Amino acid sequence: MERFLTRRARPLLLVVLLEIVAFAALVIWCTAVVAVLFEKYIHQLTGSRMTAFLLVFGAPALVGWRLIGRWHKRRQARKIASVLDMASAEQLSWAQFEQDVSMHEPGLQNVRALVVRLWVEKYLCSIVVSGDGLQLCPADMPALDVPNGGKCEMCGAQLEKRLFGGWACRYCGTVAGKK
Repeated sequence: MERFLTRRARPLLLVVLLEIVAFAALVIWCTAVVAVLFEKYIHQLTGSRMTAFLLVFGAPALVGWRLIGRWHKRRQARKIASVLDMASAEQLSWAQFEQDVSMHEPGLQNVRALVVRLWVEKYLCSIVVSGDGLQLCPADMPALDVPNGGKCEMCGAQLEKRLFGGWACRYCGTVAGKK
């Protein structure tokens, strides 16, 4: 299952703990803001107070909503990856994959759009999505013509394709193959 999940779908424990602490702080903050609004200022609402309330309440609420969305996408990616892990064939049609998902994870709806969205948003990897199905990539598949397996010789970061050909490190700027 792990080979189909990216780092975004399975973050470090410290990141998860920080997200939980931040979410708890956001909930406490939003609850306090609403309590103060309804206790003191509900009868004296003006345009400026309402704008201040929306800023003080709305921004943290939006951040909390994004955190919940991120957690939901991670959960969906883990469900899809568990079904992909049970697949025996390297090439799956959408009908066959949707049938497998409905058998193992009955709560997921609109599977094709979900897989494409999670793949585009980089929650799923080691698959190739096409119009007629999914192709599973082997775990030990080499990177596509990437020198050194896709790692920078200087800093070890991931190499990326440059606009005019060749590969370069996005962090230190080292061009692959040149010393």
